[in-house]
Amino acid sequence: MIVTFGQPCPQLPVPSRTQVLAWSCCLVCCMITGLDSDLSAQQVPLTSPAQVEASDREKQIAERDRLWAQAQQLAADGKRLEGIAAANEVLAIERRVFGETHRELLGTVEWLWRQNLYPDELPQAVAWSEELLRLRQKLDGDDYWATVTERWRVDWMRKLSRTDSTTRRKAVELENSFLAELESRQFEKALAVLFELQNVERGVIGEEHPNYANTWVNAAHCCRELKREAEERSHAQQALRIRSKVLGNQHPDTGHAEMALARVLSRLGEHEAALPHFDRAVATFAAADPDGQFNWGGWAHFDRGVTCTRAGAFETSLSAFERASLHFRKMNYQAGLRASESWRGSQLQNLNRHREAVEALTTAAELYVAAKIHSSAAYEFELLGRSLREVAQPESAVVAFRNSIEQYQLQGGQNADIAKVRKLLADTLVVTGKYEEALEEYTL
Repeated sequence: MIVTFGQPCPQLPVPSRTQVLAWSCCLVCCMITGLDSDLSAQQVPLTSPAQVEASDREKQIAERDRLWAQAQQLAADGKRLEGIAAANEVLAIERRVFGETHRELLGTVEWLWRQNLYPDELPQAVAWSEELLRLRQKLDGDDYWATVTERWRVDWMRKLSRTDSTTRRKAVELENSFLAELESRQFEKALAVLFELQNVERGVIGEEHPNYANTWVNAAHCCRELKREAEERSHAQQALRIRSKVLGNQHPDTGHAEMALARVLSRLGEHEAALPHFDRAVATFAAADPDGQFNWGGWAHFDRGVTCTRAGAFETSLSAFERASLHFRKMNYQAGLRASESWRGSQLQNLNRHREAVEALTTAAELYVAAKIHSSAAYEFELLGRSLREVAQPESAVVAFRNSIEQYQLQGGQNADIAKVRKLLADTLVVTGKYEEALEEYTL
C-alpha cells in the first residue's frame, strides 16, 4: 500500500546509473525456484566485465542508455509490454558490461518490478522482488536498511500472490478508488475507502507489516489535509509503532514516521513532546545515511528548528537551521538550502545578529530568484534590506528594497505588499540624502 497495480504504474524519473538510490533496482538472473514464471527465458549468457573491451564498453553503455530512455517512453505511451522488452535489453547489456551483481544494475529491476504489479502477473513480480533481495544481500549485507526493505517486499509479494483472485481484485478496486479520490482531493472519501482497503490488507499481510503501516501513513495524510489533527496524531502513532517494531530504529522509514508524529505534535503546540521525536529522527537518518547522500537528515534538522522557533527558543532553532544548511549545501540541494537559509536569517534577526543575517538572507534571496519563486524572493530581499539598515549600509538596503519591489511585481503581488516595501525604501532614501527619489517613492 500503495501498490498501484491493475493500472499503468506511475513513471519514475530516469535514475542516474552511478547514484546509489534508496530503492534497489537490478536484473533478475532467475536463480529463483518454486515460481511459475517465464523469467528464465530472459536469461542471457554472461560475459566477464574484464572481457569487454574499453571501446566496446562505451558503445554498449551508450546503447543501454538509449534503450532505457526508449523503455520509459514506451511505458509512458501505454505500451507496457514493449517497454518491458526494451528494459530487458538494458539488463542484458548491464550484465555483460558490469557483471551479475553490481550497483549499476540498480534502477532497472525496480522499474520492471513495478511494471509487473498486476493481479495476473504477480509470479513475475515475486521473482523480481526476490532477485532484488539477493542482490542487496550481496551488495550491502543482511542488516543494511535497504536489504531489510527488500526482505519485507518479498514477504509482501509472496503473501499477495497466494491470495485468491477475488481478494486481489477487490484490493485493486479499492486501491484505484483511493488513488482517484486522493488525486481529486476528496480526502473524506479517500479516507473511507482507505479504511475499507485496510481491512482487506489486514487479512493478506496482517497488522505487523511495513505495508500495513503505510496505510496508517496515508490515513494521517488525509487527516492532515482535513485539519483533523487529533486523528492525524493517532494514525501517525500507529505507523511509528509498527515501523519501530518490524523495521527497527535505524531504518529511514522509522525516521520518517518519527518526523510525521513530531510535525503534528508541533502543529498542536506540543513542542516539548515533539522534540524527542525529531531527535530520534535525526539519529535514525544519521545511522542510515552517514554520508549525507539523502535530504532526510537536513529536513529533520529544519523541522526541529521550526518547532523551536514556535516555542520561542531562537538560539536552539538557529543551531538546527545551521545544521540543515550544512547538510543541504553538502549535497547541493537547492530547495532545502534556500528554506534553511531563509529561516536561519530570520532567527539571526530575532537575535539582533544582523551582520550574520545579511549573509544568510542574501543566499536565500538569490536562490529564490534563481528558482523564480518571486514572492519568497521579494520577502527575503525585504528582510535583507532591514538588516542592512541595522548595520548602517543604507545604500545596499536601497538596492535590496528595490529588488523586493521588482520581485513582488513579477509575482503580481498585492499592492499592500509593494506599498510596505516602498515605504521602507523611501525612508532609507531619506537616510542617504536622496530626497527627490524618496519623495517619488512616497507619492507612488
